[in-house]
Amino acid sequence: MRLRFAATIIGDVRPREKRHRLEPEAYKGNATVSFTACIKDHRRPFVCHKRTAQHVEFLAKAVATENCGVLIYCFMPDHLHAIITGRTAESDVKKAFERFKQVSAFNLRKEGLAWQKDFHDRVVRKSEDLDAIASYVSENPIRAGLADSPFEYHGIGSIGYDLKEVLIG
Repeated sequence: MRLRFAATIIGDVRPREKRHRLEPEAYKGNATVSFTACIKDHRRPFVCHKRTAQHVEFLAKAVATENCGVLIYCFMPDHLHAIITGRTAESDVKKAFERFKQVSAFNLRKEGLAWQKDFHDRVVRKSEDLDAIASYVSENPIRAGLADSPFEYHGIGSIGYDLKEVLIG
């Protein structure tokens, strides 16, 4: 018992905050980044259409503040996918997503809900097929059996873009 206690003190076992591997400049300007954030304990706040709509508003305000747009977002019952793109040299897509999570978290906390501490992000390179990535995001509700088409699902949309153009071309 004593050795175990000593090992805990010596070997830092506290969960560490994940550091994003990319430099802050990677998220600025005309960057396009795919984000995924999960609700803590796999709770399902986004089955409620009204709550989802409220969080879409939070996302819209956050991206507008940072001069960004959202090619596609998909609020699944317990997580969010969003592809955010910068529109100007001053845009910061990571800051926009962090701003969204902060405002959203405050609202969720009122109902005893929370986002997981961090999120997954991936900068979309110019050489990648953005249409395929957006299509993959849009098919999440279909794969989960929540809708037959992305256009039927309440939690999918775009901010500053036409969703049909994003998905169909």
